[in-house]
Amino acid sequence: MKAIGNNIIVKQDILEKISKSGIILPNEDIRNKKMQSGIVLSIGEKVKDIKIGDKVFYNMHSGEFLNGNDEKLGNVILKAETIYCIESSNEN
Repeated sequence: MKAIGNNIIVKQDILEKISKSGIILPNEDIRNKKMQSGIVLSIGEKVKDIKIGDKVFYNMHSGEFLNGNDEKLGNVILKAETIYCIESSNEN
């Protein structure tokens, strides 16, 4: 899948953990969390300053989920202007 225009496709970080017995355990701060993070998989041709492989931070209510609306495991498509900050993949 390829993003177009000013869009970005992000593989979002998992918000919860699964125990050995299969029970879903939310992270301690998930209820108060307002930002989500993920790794950029694809960028549209109009996107500047963001590269594939960058870790980005965005509002957890932004974008559209691509994998059957599964907000816990899926990819999300975002507008570039909804990205708050970038942790570049080539930073040391």
